Amino acid sequence: MLTVNKEYILREIGGEYILVATGKAALQFSGLVTLTESGYLLWKHLEAGGTEDKLVSVLLEEYEVDEETAKKDVAEFLENMKANNILIEK
Repeated sequence: MLTVNKEYILREIGGEYILVATGKAALQFSGLVTLTESGYLLWKHLEAGGTEDKLVSVLLEEYEVDEETAKKDVAEFLENMKANNILIEK
């Protein structure tokens, strides 16, 4: 199960969605993460406890994309988030 690291806060700045590290995470990650429109959509579903399969469904519903591409995009997004400890696997 994937859980959003609560030390990352989503902010909208100038029409862009940014993840900002706070607390201990700010000591390990000194930067900002800018989310694309689809990244923002996936993030919101992860905050609500969405699963990888649900995230794929969300992309399929929202965008004109085939299932293989949606699965690849979700897997890449999740791997990037896990690599930076923005998502925690429990």
